[in-house]
Amino acid sequence: MQRDRRAWWTRHWLLRTTCIQTREVFEHSEPILWISHDADDGIGN
Repeated sequence: MQRDRRAWWTRHWLLRTTCIQTREVFEHSEPILWISHDADDGIGN
């Protein structure tokens, strides 16, 4: 959201989204290179 000020409206959605991430991404030492969403992955809503 710091890079795109128009994205403020997605904040509520992002804060309630389950994700799995590596420690490096969490600690901001590596970039996010791949994002996937599968309806049948058993994670989330």
